[in-house]
Amino acid sequence: MGLPEENFFFYGEDADLSLRIMRAGWRIQLLGGARVIHLVSRSAGPEYRETSFEGQQSILYFFYKNRSRVVFRLAKALRLLGVLRRLASCLITFKGRNELEKTWDLFWQMWKVRSFPPPGETRPGEEPLAGGS
Repeated sequence: MGLPEENFFFYGEDADLSLRIMRAGWRIQLLGGARVIHLVSRSAGPEYRETSFEGQQSILYFFYKNRSRVVFRLAKALRLLGVLRRLASCLITFKGRNELEKTWDLFWQMWKVRSFPPPGETRPGEEPLAGGS
């Protein structure tokens, strides 16, 4: 089972660890009253996961690592559709050139992701992982 994998930049490592725990035959229980306090920083929030390449890449890595290649490609296609929706929204609501360029860059970076290195070789965001093979 081990520790959370280092190839996750942000988002996905908790789902991956949970899946490994369940595959090992353990149970996961929710503690509804538990609280987490970030002493140094704060959570990036749901917007970061949807608009950052690192957040999207971690989600794609989860599917690449834990599911079939067909499911990975389907997950990637659905994530890309979400970014295209965001791009269309930027065009319709005239969000500005900066937001439009940022969203297009996110789409293009995600489009180029084809595969990931074996666990532990590189961290997301480094060239081999971002570029795929």
